[in-house]
Amino acid sequence: MLIINILLILLFFIILLYEVNIIEGQEEDTDDNNFYSYNNLLTDYDTILNKINISSYLGFDIKNYMEKYNSKCSDNDKDISVPKNISNKLINNNNTDNINGSILNKNKINNLLGYFNIEIDNSHTQIKNNNDNNDNNDNSDVNVCSLVNHIYDFDNNISDTLISDITNKYGDCFIQKDDDNDNIFQNNCKQSCYLQEEQLEICNEYSIEGINNCKDYSKIPGNTLNNIYIEKNGLYYNCSKINNDSYKGIIEYNEKPCIPKNNICTDHNMGFLKKCEDHNASMEFSCEDYHISENDKLYNCILDDTKHNLETKSHSCVKSVKEKYSKPCFKEQIINYNECKQSYG
Repeated sequence: MLIINILLILLFFIILLYEVNIIEGQEEDTDDNNFYSYNNLLTDYDTILNKINISSYLGFDIKNYMEKYNSKCSDNDKDISVPKNISNKLINNNNTDNINGSILNKNKINNLLGYFNIEIDNSHTQIKNNNDNNDNNDNSDVNVCSLVNHIYDFDNNISDTLISDITNKYGDCFIQKDDDNDNIFQNNCKQSCYLQEEQLEICNEYSIEGINNCKDYSKIPGNTLNNIYIEKNGLYYNCSKINNDSYKGIIEYNEKPCIPKNNICTDHNMGFLKKCEDHNASMEFSCEDYHISENDKLYNCILDDTKHNLETKSHSCVKSVKEKYSKPCFKEQIINYNECKQSYG
């Protein structure tokens, strides 16, 4: 019984990561009733998997894991092609070999599952290779929704220009563009975007004008005073301090993709040509409930705890603290993927 339960656990994780097609005999059947996805299995968790008490074997609550990493949504990019100028650059990227290797392992898993009359049919394959033994990248295509993982992957060494090309064409997962045709990721890659939403950091509140990459932040005096974010290539990044054992007086930072949930403008505009410093006791709302417009950019107002306003008898209302840290903001709402969340009783 123990061996059977272990095999069931292994089978569960395989189904968890892939969509599977249960086949009768060895004939291919296109009837939708024979298609069983991992979402179906996850929905049936209480009635099926509780019977073998899988959580006790794993040593943690599998429901919490499932709720975080699985969704009701799916990617729908089969009819969308990736232009050659993007796919060729991506396929030639240093990480392509690792991606192809993980996909080719699908055949090995299918060989094992053949004993159970189960076949993996992964519709979210990142790179389709028509010949497993052919290393010629000209025979490979890139799925649109796989680009979501590439642009948000902290470990991917993709060039800034390539990320910019991708976001210019397909948008990003969280900030809606005016033209809905430019929001391909949001409309067609809900599953991929949902998984990113579950694992990405929230962006820091502060930024510094003129700092367009985190390497430049290392050169700013007093750069440990505030955590900042930057905006580039159509995405947002936190400047994450590198723990360097050979510290030589210069703090270095990595750029980690983040979701700008802290960077939405407050509800109230200070008024035409008004500055944060114009806030006074007669105004209806507190300083940090206002934002201002300056040089075609928007900024949330900040209370500076190093300065005191005698009229309001509180900290001064300013655009920037320590002369350089400000809170740029935007009025668009953040796209969320709450509809994708699986719920288990």
